[in-house]
Amino acid sequence: MSKQTSVDFLIEEFSAIFGKVNFTAMQGLLLKDAVEKAMEMHEGQIMQAYNDGKFSIINIEKNKSLENITTKLTKKKKKDFNRQDNY
Repeated sequence: MSKQTSVDFLIEEFSAIFGKVNFTAMQGLLLKDAVEKAMEMHEGQIMQAYNDGKFSIINIEKNKSLENITTKLTKKKKKDFNRQDNY
């Protein structure tokens, strides 16, 4: 039993939905080619969405780090300011 590709699955589904369509050999190849191209485009969109999300998470982490640094510096400045008041 051979493994069915996603493209073969879509063509089978199209046939089930639209009924048996009599394609010429060329039409069948063009349809298969169009579906494969659509699948490649979809895969690219998924990868782009993943990368967009990954970079968003990286930016959130950077912002958290900057916030922590800012908080620490602010606390240090307050301590230094309080020390100057005591002199």
